[in-house]
Amino acid sequence: MTDTARAHGIARCGMCGKLCHLPASRKRHQTHCPRCDNPVTMRKPRSLETSWAYTLAAIGLLIPANVLPILTVVSFGQGDPDTIMSGVIALWEADLRAIAMIVFIASIAVPVAKLVILVILMLVVQWRLSLSK
Repeated sequence: MTDTARAHGIARCGMCGKLCHLPASRKRHQTHCPRCDNPVTMRKPRSLETSWAYTLAAIGLLIPANVLPILTVVSFGQGDPDTIMSGVIALWEADLRAIAMIVFIASIAVPVAKLVILVILMLVVQWRLSLSK
């Protein structure tokens, strides 16, 4: 027997977080939390659709975040607005390579990697693929 909350008939209240034991006859029916009287569910309804919506919004917002200017590097009283990437290049050319790498990794590489991994994981869940053999 797998050791899961569902296997033990335990569900979580969506409002207060209380773990509730569900009666054996009511595992598939909606029951209410004894603390706050809100519905108790085994899983959040429509969580995969919500995750897709947030991920697609993040992908859409990643584009203007990397295209629109966000900073101005001022040297000798002159400066032009820079995007994240042009700021990284300006820092690199100013021999501030460590800072340029930190900005690149934190602002471009990590967000893109997180979104790629998140899309892969959601596709695995949606298509019910196995990650291990």
